Amino acid sequence: MTYKETLFFIGKCLTITHENHNKILVEDDIKSGNIDWDAVVKVSTGHFVFPALYCNLRRANFLHYLPQDLVLYMKHITDLNRERNQEIIEQAKEINELLLANNITPIFLKGTGNLLEGLYEDIGERMLGDIDFIVSRDEYKKTINIIRRDEYKPIKDTDTERKYHWHYKRSVKEGRIAAIEVHNKILKKPHESILNFKDITDDLIYKSGFYFLSNKNKILNAILPKIINDNLYHSKAIDLRTVYDVFLIAKKGNYSIILQNKKILKKFNNFYGCIKMILNNENDLIVIDNRDLSKFKISYLKILENSKKERVISNFKDYLVRIKKKFDIVTYSFSDKEYRDFAIKRIFQISLYKKLLGIKPNS
Repeated sequence: MTYKETLFFIGKCLTITHENHNKILVEDDIKSGNIDWDAVVKVSTGHFVFPALYCNLRRANFLHYLPQDLVLYMKHITDLNRERNQEIIEQAKEINELLLANNITPIFLKGTGNLLEGLYEDIGERMLGDIDFIVSRDEYKKTINIIRRDEYKPIKDTDTERKYHWHYKRSVKEGRIAAIEVHNKILKKPHESILNFKDITDDLIYKSGFYFLSNKNKILNAILPKIINDNLYHSKAIDLRTVYDVFLIAKKGNYSIILQNKKILKKFNNFYGCIKMILNNENDLIVIDNRDLSKFKISYLKILENSKKERVISNFKDYLVRIKKKFDIVTYSFSDKEYRDFAIKRIFQISLYKKLLGIKPNS
């Protein structure tokens, strides 16, 4: 199986609990004997959906088609992940109670938020990294002080603090399993207004003592930071973990996404359209079928097929975006104090010049 064939097979597998047409296709694929399970393990693990793949195959009663040693391995990894997620749930409860006791209301985001809200049928199917939550800009510094008093320490405390950044440095606490990221906004400048704090707090979900984004905003938060904050639009790096989250959220209702910023809407629609294609989804993901989406899909498929030409074009566009990002910091520093403070501190930081000279940090 090629990488593209493997990716699309896994994509269909992630829907078979809910999509009967994909369930039939996946069963036929497995029965054909043409599935390269080594490739499936490698790709699903790389995309952090290995437990989700197992849970869906189990719910569809397809495990008897798989090699027995693979089933045992999948079960083992999922059991370990379920135990880890239970610890993360307890850690999130602890953080929530701590901040609420200090009159701060955290809104839990992304995977942790979905886990706490009960999006997944089995808590073992979602692999989590950090515990992400957002607080208001006015409460951000107070929140940082509280978590630091609670013995959460930044993983890289020597780095120049980027006060303009959308979240505080990843922080860990001894005896706790996950790092935390405290957000003060979801999207970076100049796109903060697309999904700003006021808009998300006007439409929150409250459940079991926690606050979460609305389902529509969850979809936006799953995709827009990939495009805007992480600059993944041109590289078309669409991870199946995000794909699976978007699918499950979209199953809850028909969410037609409308954004005032037409350029960002186009990028969102193109990403969303590729997610729909990966999942072979018929009804739940509403996209605008147009020429831009068709061109983006073609480019995405070429990258999956390891087209050298397409990869060079993608890498060049990505390079230009990253260069622009550095210039933006300089430009914003003329009018934004947080950017200016960072730029000045960075100029006098020795590690910057070591990096420019190719000297390793520990040299």
